[in-house]
Amino acid sequence: MLLIGSVAVAKAQTDYEFAINGVEITSNNVGNMGTIPGVTIGEGGHLTYNKETRTLSMKNVSLEIGKEEGRCLGVSKGALFTLHLEGENSFKAPNSYGIICYETCITGPGELSIEVIASGIYVCEGTLTVANGCTVNVLSESSEIGHAGVEGHWESPTHLIIKDATLHVKAKGQPVAPYPYAVGGFQSIRLEGVQILEPSEATIGNYTHMDRGDTYTHAFVLLNGKPATEVKIAKDVAVEEVEATALKLYPNPANRYIRIEGAKADTPIALYTLEGVRLLTAEANEAGFAEFDLTDLPAGNYVVKAGNGQGYRLLIRR
Repeated sequence: MLLIGSVAVAKAQTDYEFAINGVEITSNNVGNMGTIPGVTIGEGGHLTYNKETRTLSMKNVSLEIGKEEGRCLGVSKGALFTLHLEGENSFKAPNSYGIICYETCITGPGELSIEVIASGIYVCEGTLTVANGCTVNVLSESSEIGHAGVEGHWESPTHLIIKDATLHVKAKGQPVAPYPYAVGGFQSIRLEGVQILEPSEATIGNYTHMDRGDTYTHAFVLLNGKPATEVKIAKDVAVEEVEATALKLYPNPANRYIRIEGAKADTPIALYTLEGVRLLTAEANEAGFAEFDLTDLPAGNYVVKAGNGQGYRLLIRR
C-alpha cells in the first residue's frame, strides 16, 4: 500500500496464473515461494519466476502437498509456460496430481522426480514438451484403480514432444482399460533425438478405448497392442564411432548366449546398456572369438564393443 499525502492507495496485485501446492502465485508472494507449506529449497538451490518469459526456475527444490485435493504445480491457460530444472527436484502428491498444465515446456539440464497416486503430468490442452537434456521420472502408484503417468485430456487437442531429454514413466494400479498406462491420451506423440529404450518392443501408435459409453482414439506408447505401463524414452548413447574392428554377433536377437567374431586376439570386448553402463567383459581368443552368457540379463537392447571401436546393437529376447 502506498501513502500519497494522507490518502492510502492500494497497489494492484498481479496474478501470474500458476499455483504451487495449491497457492496462487502473485506479485505479492512470488518473492517468497520458498515459504509456501510443503516447499523445501535444498542447499545451493533456488525457486524463482520470470514474469517476462513466464519461466519458473527451480534447483534442488521439493514440493510435497498434503492428503487434501490439489496438485504440486498447476498452470493456467495462457502463453507458453516453462519449467526450467537444475539439480535434483521432486514433486510428491499422495492423493493427487504432480502437474496439471496447458502449453508447457519442461527443460534442462536438471532432473525432476514425480511420485503421485493420480496422474503424474496431466495436460489439459496444448503441447507438453520435455526438452534440452532434462530428466523427468514419473511414478503413478495406486492401490485402487490405476491412473496414468503422463496423459492428455481425452476431449481436448493435446500433444507430447520429447526432444533430447529423458522420460521414465511407470504406472501401477488395478486395471480398468485403458488404465493404468505410462504415456498416452494425446492426439500425437513425437520423439526428436530420442527413442523408446524400454521396453525394446514398445511403439507409438493409436489405441481405441471407451469411457462411459464414448469411444476415443488417441496416441499411446503401446506394448503388444496395449498401453504400456512402464516406458523409458531417452537418447541412444550407443552412437556408432569410427569403425576400428568389424564384429559379427550371433545369434542376434539372442537368448542364452552371444558369440562375438572378428576381433583381434586379446582385444577387450564389453557388453553395455544403452546408457553406457558396462555389464560384461571378455577378451578375444587367438581365433578372434569371445562369448557372453546372457542368462542373468533382462530382455532389451544392449551394445557390444571391441576396444574403443564401433558399437553393435544386440537384442536379448526372452
